[in-house]
Amino acid sequence: MLCILGSRLLRRLPQRGGNRLMIGLALFNIGLYLLKIALICRQPWFNVWEYLPLDLCGVNLFVCLLAALLQKRALYSFLYFIACPAAALALLLPNACFLNCNLFEPVTLIFYLQHSILAIFPLLLILAGRFRPQLSSVWRSAGVFVLSCAIMYGIDKLIFLLTGVRANYFFLVRSPGNPVLDYLWRLNPREFVYALPCLLVLTVINMLMCLPFISKSPHRHTIKA
Repeated sequence: MLCILGSRLLRRLPQRGGNRLMIGLALFNIGLYLLKIALICRQPWFNVWEYLPLDLCGVNLFVCLLAALLQKRALYSFLYFIACPAAALALLLPNACFLNCNLFEPVTLIFYLQHSILAIFPLLLILAGRFRPQLSSVWRSAGVFVLSCAIMYGIDKLIFLLTGVRANYFFLVRSPGNPVLDYLWRLNPREFVYALPCLLVLTVINMLMCLPFISKSPHRHTIKA
C-alpha cells in the first residue's frame, strides 16, 4: 500500500520534485543506519570493524543515494535485481539476532524499516514509470554482484589481518544465522564457496522478476541511460 501511494505521489511531482523525494528517502535511510550505530555503539560487544556500512544492505543504502542523484539505469538495475531481493530475504528470513525480538525495540524497528525502504525503493521508480527492468540487465547485475563479492571478501580478510576481527561482510566468511545460509554452510562449510549457490538462485529470481515487463512497452519517463 505504501509503495502504491508513494509511486502515485512520485507520478504527480515534476521530475525535479520526484528526484528530491527519492534523494530524501535515501538520506532518511542512511540516517536510520547512523541512528542504529548511535544506539548500539556503547554496548560492550560493539566493535566498529564489524559495523561498517559494508554489508550488502549497508552498501545499498549508498547505491540508493547515488541512483537518486545520478539517475543511471545501471544503478536502478542493481537496486532492483540485487538490493530488492536481498532486502526482501532479510525481512522474510531475518538473522538469528532478530528472531524472537520485540518488534518495537528501537534497533529491531530500524532493521525492519531500513530493509523495507531498500525493498520498495526500486519498486517506487518502476510504478512511477521512471524505470523499466530489462532481461539483459540481469547478467550485468550478476557480474557486478560477483565482482562486489570478490572485493568484499578481500576486505573481510584484510580487516582480519590488520585487526584480528573476523569481519563477515556480505556473509562470505560464515553464515550469520540466516536459515538459508545456515543450510548452505552445513552442505559446504568453506568460506566464500558455500554462498555461490545463492548466485544461481538469485539469477533465476531475477529472470522471474523481469517477466511482468517483457511484453510491455516502456513508460513515458523510463530512464534510458
